[in-house]
Amino acid sequence: NILNSPTINHTLTNGVIYIFGDITYKTGLTVSGTTQTQFCNHTGGTITTAGLTTTYATVLNTTGTYTMNGNLILSGTPAITQIVGTFDANNYNITGGSFSSANTNTRVVNMGSGTWTMTGTGTVWGTTGAGITLNPGTSTLVISNTSSTAKGINRLTGQSFYNVTIAGGTGVVSFTSATTSTINDLTVTAPAFVRFNAATYIWTGKWNFTSSAGNIVTIDTNIAGSPATMSKTSGIIQVDYVS
Repeated sequence: NILNSPTINHTLTNGVIYIFGDITYKTGLTVSGTTQTQFCNHTGGTITTAGLTTTYATVLNTTGTYTMNGNLILSGTPAITQIVGTFDANNYNITGGSFSSANTNTRVVNMGSGTWTMTGTGTVWGTTGAGITLNPGTSTLVISNTSSTAKGINRLTGQSFYNVTIAGGTGVVSFTSATTSTINDLTVTAPAFVRFNAATYIWTGKWNFTSSAGNIVTIDTNIAGSPATMSKTSGIIQVDYVS
């Protein structure tokens, strides 16, 4: 049991807390500092958060499966990094500065039906390299940072998302994918600048743009004169105040 609301504050330079098994946080516990938590059990485990918010960067380094049992909330902009194995969000919400799974190890990401909120800048989503399987489920990827700094969504060719939400701001949000990818709904709040690779995007849902006169959504591609192909198998996409 957790008594008297204790605090774990771990701030060693390059410090790492290694977890070889399950971890269960308890209500009333406070976790702070700049340490990295690395989950290393070779058979995986369960991460039970009890609604806890932590400031620790999170690394998944197991050939097994780590499964969420509660929302994973990283305060500030610490990264979530997957080195190997399976990360199963188990339909819970995931919040961090960025999510990166960018190597050639065998990796699986099960996004489930939860909301994945990326709060940082730079490459906030990176699922690349041979050996990765991205299962979007019915999840929503949210790019929440509204600063003027660019944000990137970097995916392996052919990877798909379900819903994507861009909170807006003057910083460019870029989608990169060399060939065809599929997305259900795209929700954007103006002012916003969205950049697509000169590739094919198949939309199975709709575009939800909150924009108005003088408050527009700007769309372009990464190569001047090379358009992206927007394909919708049925229905229409209708938006206003788009440049």
